Amino acid sequence: FLREKGAGHLVTTTPEFQGRSFGTNVIEAVMVALLQKPWPEITPEDYLNLLKQLDFKPRILKLN
Repeated sequence: FLREKGAGHLVTTTPEFQGRSFGTNVIEAVMVALLQKPWPEITPEDYLNLLKQLDFKPRILKLN
């Protein structure tokens, strides 16, 4: 569909793991578990630091 509409690239918010791209909600749940803090205590900085530690980057796919 995107290619048909003229999109050249697709950028996802989650990387690919073993051929699959998981939903953002799944990734957030994994991150909360890894942070080992109650959800209300997690700060944006906690998420950003974990993303850096995991070398977490969006996926960019060329469509055309």
